[in-house]
Amino acid sequence: MRLCLVLGLLLTGLGPAFGQLQYPFPYVDLGKAQVLIDTLTKENESLKKEREQLGQKIEALRAQILTSQQGSSALVPLLEDVRARNADLATLLDSLVDRGLRVKAQAALDKNHATEKRLAQRIDELGARTIDWGNQMQQLVDQASIDDARLKRNTEDIIVLQATVAKTKAQQDRLTAVMDQVDTLSAKADGALK
Repeated sequence: MRLCLVLGLLLTGLGPAFGQLQYPFPYVDLGKAQVLIDTLTKENESLKKEREQLGQKIEALRAQILTSQQGSSALVPLLEDVRARNADLATLLDSLVDRGLRVKAQAALDKNHATEKRLAQRIDELGARTIDWGNQMQQLVDQASIDDARLKRNTEDIIVLQATVAKTKAQQDRLTAVMDQVDTLSAKADGALK
Protein backbone atom coordinates (compact mmCIF):
# COMPACT_ATOMS: atom_id res chain seq x y z
CA MET A 1 0.00 0.00 0.00
CA ARG A 2 2.74 2.42 1.04
CA LEU A 3 4.79 1.56 -2.03
CA CYS A 4 1.78 2.21 -4.25
CA LEU A 5 1.41 5.66 -2.70
CA VAL A 6 5.13 6.34 -3.07
CA LEU A 7 5.13 5.29 -6.69
CA GLY A 8 1.90 7.17 -7.33
CA LEU A 9 3.60 10.36 -6.18
CA LEU A 10 6.62 9.71 -8.36
CA LEU A 11 4.89 8.72 -11.58
CA THR A 12 4.99 11.33 -14.30
CA GLY A 13 2.98 11.76 -17.43
CA LEU A 14 1.38 8.33 -17.49
CA GLY A 15 -2.19 9.44 -16.85
CA PRO A 16 -4.99 6.98 -17.61
CA ALA A 17 -2.82 5.02 -20.02
CA PHE A 18 -0.72 3.70 -17.11
CA GLY A 19 -3.28 0.99 -16.37
CA GLN A 20 -2.88 -0.33 -19.89
CA LEU A 21 0.95 -0.54 -19.81
CA GLN A 22 2.53 -3.99 -19.56
CA TYR A 23 5.67 -2.86 -17.69
CA PRO A 24 6.42 -4.55 -14.35
CA PHE A 25 7.84 -1.28 -13.04
CA PRO A 26 6.49 2.19 -13.73
CA TYR A 27 8.67 5.10 -14.71
CA VAL A 28 9.47 7.72 -12.08
CA ASP A 29 10.73 11.23 -11.60
CA LEU A 30 14.44 10.47 -11.17
CA GLY A 31 15.18 13.32 -8.77
CA LYS A 32 12.28 12.52 -6.44
CA ALA A 33 12.99 8.81 -6.59
CA GLN A 34 16.65 9.31 -5.66
CA VAL A 35 15.69 11.61 -2.76
CA LEU A 36 13.29 8.95 -1.51
CA ILE A 37 15.91 6.21 -1.90
CA ASP A 38 18.39 8.34 0.09
CA THR A 39 15.77 9.05 2.77
CA LEU A 40 14.84 5.38 3.11
CA THR A 41 18.52 4.37 3.19
CA LYS A 42 19.23 6.84 6.03
CA GLU A 43 16.15 5.64 7.88
CA ASN A 44 17.38 2.04 7.48
CA GLU A 45 20.76 3.00 8.92
CA SER A 46 19.02 4.57 11.93
CA LEU A 47 16.77 1.53 12.30
CA LYS A 48 19.78 -0.81 12.23
CA LYS A 49 21.52 1.22 14.96
CA GLU A 50 18.35 1.31 17.05
CA ARG A 51 17.84 -2.42 16.50
CA GLU A 52 21.39 -3.10 17.69
CA GLN A 53 20.85 -0.97 20.80
CA LEU A 54 17.54 -2.71 21.47
CA GLY A 55 19.27 -6.07 21.11
CA GLN A 56 21.86 -5.07 23.70
CA LYS A 57 19.17 -3.86 26.11
CA ILE A 58 17.19 -7.07 25.59
CA GLU A 59 20.24 -9.18 26.35
CA ALA A 60 21.01 -7.12 29.47
CA LEU A 61 17.44 -7.57 30.70
CA ARG A 62 17.55 -11.28 29.88
CA ALA A 63 20.70 -11.58 32.02
CA GLN A 64 19.06 -9.67 34.88
CA ILE A 65 15.99 -11.89 34.68
CA LEU A 66 18.14 -15.02 34.75
CA THR A 67 20.13 -13.74 37.74
CA SER A 68 16.91 -12.85 39.55
CA GLN A 69 15.37 -16.25 38.83
CA GLN A 70 18.52 -18.02 40.00
CA GLY A 71 18.57 -15.92 43.17
CA SER A 72 14.93 -16.71 43.85
CA SER A 73 15.46 -20.41 43.14
CA ALA A 74 18.37 -20.48 45.59
CA LEU A 75 16.27 -18.86 48.33
CA VAL A 76 13.23 -21.16 48.02
CA PRO A 77 14.88 -24.27 49.60
CA LEU A 78 16.23 -22.07 52.39
CA LEU A 79 12.74 -20.67 52.99
CA GLU A 80 11.34 -24.20 53.13
CA ASP A 81 13.98 -25.16 55.71
CA VAL A 82 13.14 -22.08 57.79
CA ARG A 83 9.43 -22.95 57.65
CA ALA A 84 10.20 -26.52 58.70
CA ARG A 85 12.17 -25.17 61.70
CA ASN A 86 9.17 -22.99 62.56
CA ALA A 87 7.02 -26.09 62.77
CA ASP A 88 9.65 -27.89 64.84
CA LEU A 89 10.01 -24.95 67.21
CA ALA A 90 6.24 -24.53 67.58
CA THR A 91 5.82 -28.23 68.41
CA LEU A 92 8.74 -28.12 70.82
CA LEU A 93 7.46 -24.94 72.46
CA ASP A 94 4.11 -26.60 73.19
CA SER A 95 5.83 -29.50 74.94
CA LEU A 96 8.29 -27.50 77.07
CA VAL A 97 7.45 -27.05 80.74
CA ASP A 98 10.55 -25.19 81.90
CA ARG A 99 9.98 -21.46 81.81
CA GLY A 100 13.59 -20.64 80.81
CA LEU A 101 13.51 -23.14 77.96
CA ARG A 102 10.14 -21.80 76.81
CA VAL A 103 11.60 -18.25 76.67
CA LYS A 104 14.57 -19.50 74.62
CA ALA A 105 12.31 -21.48 72.29
CA GLN A 106 10.00 -18.50 71.82
CA ALA A 107 13.00 -16.25 71.05
CA ALA A 108 14.25 -18.79 68.50
CA LEU A 109 10.75 -19.05 66.99
CA ASP A 110 10.49 -15.24 66.73
CA LYS A 111 13.94 -15.06 65.14
CA ASN A 112 12.99 -17.82 62.69
CA HIS A 113 9.71 -16.05 61.83
CA ALA A 114 11.67 -12.85 61.12
CA THR A 115 14.05 -14.82 58.89
CA GLU A 116 11.09 -16.41 57.10
CA LYS A 117 9.54 -12.98 56.54
CA ARG A 118 12.81 -11.55 55.15
CA LEU A 119 13.27 -14.52 52.81
CA ALA A 120 9.65 -14.39 51.61
CA GLN A 121 9.92 -10.64 51.00
CA ARG A 122 13.15 -11.08 49.05
CA ILE A 123 11.64 -13.86 46.93
CA ASP A 124 8.58 -11.68 46.27
CA GLU A 125 10.84 -8.73 45.43
CA LEU A 126 12.87 -10.83 43.00
CA GLY A 127 9.67 -12.15 41.46
CA ALA A 128 8.30 -8.61 41.02
CA ARG A 129 11.59 -7.46 39.47
CA THR A 130 11.56 -10.43 37.14
CA ILE A 131 8.04 -9.59 36.02
CA ASP A 132 8.95 -5.91 35.58
CA TRP A 133 12.09 -6.75 33.61
CA GLY A 134 10.11 -9.26 31.58
CA ASN A 135 7.56 -6.57 30.69
CA GLN A 136 10.36 -4.15 29.76
CA MET A 137 12.02 -6.82 27.66
CA GLN A 138 8.74 -7.60 25.88
CA GLN A 139 8.30 -3.90 25.04
CA LEU A 140 11.81 -3.83 23.60
CA VAL A 141 11.18 -7.05 21.65
CA ASP A 142 7.96 -5.53 20.27
CA GLN A 143 9.81 -2.35 19.25
CA ALA A 144 12.57 -4.42 17.64
CA SER A 145 9.92 -6.34 15.71
CA ILE A 146 8.38 -3.07 14.50
CA ASP A 147 11.82 -1.80 13.51
CA ASP A 148 12.53 -5.06 11.66
CA ALA A 149 9.25 -4.75 9.75
CA ARG A 150 10.01 -1.11 8.84
CA LEU A 151 13.52 -2.07 7.78
CA LYS A 152 12.19 -4.85 5.57
CA ARG A 153 9.50 -2.61 4.06
CA ASN A 154 12.01 0.19 3.40
CA THR A 155 14.44 -2.26 1.81
CA GLU A 156 11.71 -3.60 -0.46
CA ASP A 157 10.71 -0.03 -1.39
CA ILE A 158 14.34 0.81 -2.18
CA ILE A 159 14.66 -2.25 -4.44
CA VAL A 160 11.51 -1.33 -6.35
CA LEU A 161 12.54 2.33 -6.59
CA GLN A 162 16.00 1.36 -7.85
CA ALA A 163 14.38 -0.85 -10.49
CA THR A 164 12.08 1.97 -11.56
CA VAL A 165 15.01 4.41 -11.67
CA ALA A 166 16.98 1.97 -13.82
CA LYS A 167 14.02 1.50 -16.15
CA THR A 168 13.45 5.25 -16.39
CA LYS A 169 17.15 5.85 -17.07
CA ALA A 170 17.10 3.20 -19.79
CA GLN A 171 14.08 4.88 -21.34
CA GLN A 172 15.81 8.26 -21.04
CA ASP A 173 18.94 6.86 -22.74
CA ARG A 174 16.86 5.41 -25.60
CA LEU A 175 15.02 8.72 -26.00
CA THR A 176 18.31 10.65 -26.02
CA ALA A 177 19.73 8.34 -28.70
CA VAL A 178 16.64 8.72 -30.89
CA MET A 179 16.62 12.51 -30.39
CA ASP A 180 20.30 12.64 -31.40
CA GLN A 181 19.44 10.68 -34.55
CA VAL A 182 16.53 13.05 -35.25
CA ASP A 183 18.84 16.06 -34.82
CA THR A 184 21.43 14.47 -37.15
CA LEU A 185 18.80 13.66 -39.77
CA SER A 186 17.31 17.13 -39.46
CA ALA A 187 20.75 18.69 -40.00
CA LYS A 188 21.33 16.46 -43.03
CA ALA A 189 17.90 17.34 -44.38
CA ASP A 190 18.58 21.05 -43.87
CA GLY A 191 21.88 20.66 -45.74
CA ALA A 192 20.26 18.70 -48.58
CA LEU A 193 17.44 21.18 -48.91
CA LYS A 194 19.73 24.20 -49.38
